Amino acid sequence: QSDRKTTLLTRLAARDINGFPPAVSCAYVQHEVQSDRDVTVAAYARRKADLLLKEDPLATAVSDDALDDALHEVGFDEGAGTPDMDMKVAELSGGWRMRLALALAVARKADVLMLDEPTNHLDVEAVAWLVEWIKSLEDTTVLIVSHDVPFMSKTVDNVIHFHDLTLDFHEKPFAQFHAEKPDAQEGIEGATGGGGGGAHGKSTMSREDQMAERDTPVFKFPHPGPLDGIKRRTQPVVKLTGVTFQYEGASKASLKNATVRLPLGARVAIVGPNGAGKSTLLKLMVAELELVSGARGACRGEIWRHTSLRVAYVAQHSMHHLEKQMDETPVGYIIRRYGRGVDKEALNKVAAKLTEDEEAMRTRPGQVSAVVGRRMTAGLLMYELTKAGRPEDRTDWEPVVSIERMPAYVMKLCRGYDETMKAIQGGAEVRPLDTNEVKAHLLDFGIGKRICSEPIRQLSGGQRSRLLIAAALWNKPHLLALDEPTNYLDKESMAGLALALQKFAGGVIVVSHNQGFFEAAGLEEWHVEQGVVTLPETRTVK
Repeated sequence: QSDRKTTLLTRLAARDINGFPPAVSCAYVQHEVQSDRDVTVAAYARRKADLLLKEDPLATAVSDDALDDALHEVGFDEGAGTPDMDMKVAELSGGWRMRLALALAVARKADVLMLDEPTNHLDVEAVAWLVEWIKSLEDTTVLIVSHDVPFMSKTVDNVIHFHDLTLDFHEKPFAQFHAEKPDAQEGIEGATGGGGGGAHGKSTMSREDQMAERDTPVFKFPHPGPLDGIKRRTQPVVKLTGVTFQYEGASKASLKNATVRLPLGARVAIVGPNGAGKSTLLKLMVAELELVSGARGACRGEIWRHTSLRVAYVAQHSMHHLEKQMDETPVGYIIRRYGRGVDKEALNKVAAKLTEDEEAMRTRPGQVSAVVGRRMTAGLLMYELTKAGRPEDRTDWEPVVSIERMPAYVMKLCRGYDETMKAIQGGAEVRPLDTNEVKAHLLDFGIGKRICSEPIRQLSGGQRSRLLIAAALWNKPHLLALDEPTNYLDKESMAGLALALQKFAGGVIVVSHNQGFFEAAGLEEWHVEQGVVTLPETRTVK
C-alpha cells in the first residue's frame, strides 16, 4: 500500500482533503531531488522556492538570505567535507539531496513537514543526522511515510496505521505500537512500495501471474554469452589506473588515484559514507562518466574497458526515467526503449551524447562525421571514420590513440558505434522485440502478464524497480552495475535479487548501504572514503 500512502501525502500537500484547515501550510519532501545536470545547489533552491510561490496560494516569498540560512542549517557550505552552494545538484549524494529538499521546507517555515521514505539513499551517518534534525524541530508537525523500523522508533511519537483502506490513529510511540501489533510488521518492514499495486485478487490470476507475484519473486537473468578474447572469469574487463576525477566546479576531487581491476566474474559491493565517491567510481567503470583531458580540474589516469563489454546500469536515481512513460505499459516501455535494437538510455549517456556545438562541428567539411567500422590491427583498436564533404566510400582507419587527440565528439561517436555493435553481438537484431518475447522476459523478473498490460503509473514502487532492472538486462549484459538497488524493493524482492546475483553468469558490481543485501548476494567489499578506494582481492565465481 506504499503507493496509496504516497498518494495520501500528495493530497494532503495540495490540501485536497475535505475539511483540511485552510490556514495550515505544508511542505512535502519526496523520495528524490531531480534537476538539470548543470544546476547548482543555490540555483535549484531559488528556482524551487519561486515555483512553490506560484503553485501554493499559502506560500510566502523566500528571500535569498532565508534560503542561504536554511541551506546552512542542514549542513551546506559548513567547511571541509560539506558541499558548497555552487556545487551541481547532479553531483550530490543521496544524503545531500535529501538535505537540499529539507532546506526548502525549512525556508518555507511550513506548519506540517511531510517526509516520504526519507531514509532511502542514506547511509548510517546521514540517517543519524536526520533523526537529530527532526528531534530539534519546534512548532512543526512531521508526518512520515517509512518502512525503516529503527528510524521510526527514534522519531515517531504517534502512529497512523494505514490498512484495509482505513486509517487508525494510535497515540503512542512507534516502538510501543510495533511491539503491541506484530500483525502490522509485514506492512511496515516491506519495501518502499513493494506489494501488489492494486486490488486484484490472486484467485483471479493466471498461474504465471501467481508465480510472478509469489512471496519471494524469482529473478532469472539472461546468459550474457561469450566475450571476445576472454577465456577465463578471472580475466579483466575493466581497469582503472591512477584515476583521479573532479567534477567541474567542485572544490576537490571525488576520486583520488584509484587503481582497480574488475574481472568478468567479479562480485563486488562498493561501500562507504554518503559523498565518498562510490557512485563516481561506478559511473567511471561503466562509461557513465569519462575522463576528458582539460575539461575538468584534476582529472587524470587511464581507463580501459573491453570494447565489446555489454553493461546493464541502473542508476541510484533511476525512477525519473519512467516519469514520462507513466501511461505506457511495461511491454511498451521496453519495445520503445529498444525499438532500433540499441538501448536508447545507453545512447543518451553524457559520454556518448553530442552537444549542439559538436553536432554542428561534425557537418563542417573535413571534420569526422561518422564511425562506420571497427577492427583490431596488430593489437591496436582502430575505427573507420567518414568525413564531411567526402564520398561515403572514402574512409580513414585511425587508432584510438590518434582519436583521443581529436575533438572530444569523435570519441563519443566511437562510443555510440560500440553500443550498436554490443547490441548486435547481444542478439538484439535476432531477438524478437515483440509482445510475447518481452512478456516472457518480464516474467523472469516477477512481472506477470496482468501487470505487463497495466499502465506503469499503476505499478507499485517495487514493481517499477523490477521493470527498470528487467529493461536494463534485455541486451544480455556481461556486467550488471546497480546503484542502491534496494531502495525501491521490498524485502522479498531483495531476497530474490540477491539469489539471482549469486547465479548470474556475468559480473556484478553494486553500490549499496544495505549490508544484509550485499552479504546475502555474496559480494566482496570495496571501501571508498573521501575519494580513496581500498579493496581486497576481488572474489570471482568458479
